Amino acid sequence: MPEETESDIHTTSHGAIIPIESKDIRRMVAGQVIFDLASSVKELVDNAIDSGAKSITIRLFNQGIDVIEVSDDGSGVPVESRPLLAVKHATSKITSFEELSLDSYKNGQMQAKTLGFRGEALFFLGEY
Repeated sequence: MPEETESDIHTTSHGAIIPIESKDIRRMVAGQVIFDLASSVKELVDNAIDSGAKSITIRLFNQGIDVIEVSDDGSGVPVESRPLLAVKHATSKITSFEELSLDSYKNGQMQAKTLGFRGEALFFLGEY
């Protein structure tokens, strides 16, 4: 797949998946996203929690070798975002590196707005 350029980046409605700009990708360390079955499931569960899910079901077929299925009652992926669902560095959670520093502080502790943001988990899982 060709590398996206800044001209490929566009803004869509809240919750829509969009590619992260190249300048921001370089500023994020994301090389350790998926190593094994546990981290694969964790990334998918993080996505479900970020979508507002109150109920999450995890099913592994052939101990996760054939299929890892995570279903939930979260907000889902907007129809217009589905073509970008497993595109590397595309996410609905942030639009720039600066948003990572906009997380709030609560009781002296930094509170993240999202459990994940790199836009690599679904891409990686789709590749393997």
